[in-house]
Amino acid sequence: MGDDTIVWLTRSQWQNAANGMACRYGDTGRLDVVEVTELGEARVCCEDGHEFLLPPPAVVKPATAGRGGILEDLGVYQALLDVFEFGEGRTEYGVIEHRFAQAHRDLYVDLVGRYHHTAIACEDPARFTVSSLLAGALGRLHAEGAVRFSDGPGTGRWSYLNPVSYWALPPVPDRPPVTWTAWAQANGIDPDTWPATEGISCRHTPS
Repeated sequence: MGDDTIVWLTRSQWQNAANGMACRYGDTGRLDVVEVTELGEARVCCEDGHEFLLPPPAVVKPATAGRGGILEDLGVYQALLDVFEFGEGRTEYGVIEHRFAQAHRDLYVDLVGRYHHTAIACEDPARFTVSSLLAGALGRLHAEGAVRFSDGPGTGRWSYLNPVSYWALPPVPDRPPVTWTAWAQANGIDPDTWPATEGISCRHTPS
């Protein structure tokens, strides 16, 4: 089990991929990559000014091999699927990660120890964050058809990522989206904070 199976697309690699894509709003012409977000998504803009997100690519290689690598070995894919609620509307990424941290605490602590989290000060952070890895795993599940991807406004702590990814199990019902702010407030959490990493050190040594 090794981290050499993890890949990350640079902005230029994303641009090469976007050159063969069409605008989701039906316009023709070039898609330009504006930025690669913290979650590994690409924010793109078409020639008519429409901006939207492309889902993060699969984080294991080769891309045609299905699930594999460290995330499969640790059970991350199934653990992510476990935190979705069937019949729930599009759900902001932060809700998915926080549910994951609650339901699979030991695994989340292990991942934060390996890769760090932006909510924790770390002198020598890893290249990947836990959030980018989990978003990449969701990208793999999206490629399989197991979950659906869309984008929407980032809220609360995640408002600096705007837009941010939203996820749901298919078929996606016609319901209002579940934002991080609304979900956090309903669960007694200050949406401008990230309690999931409380008590975790980025220097945790995986067992």
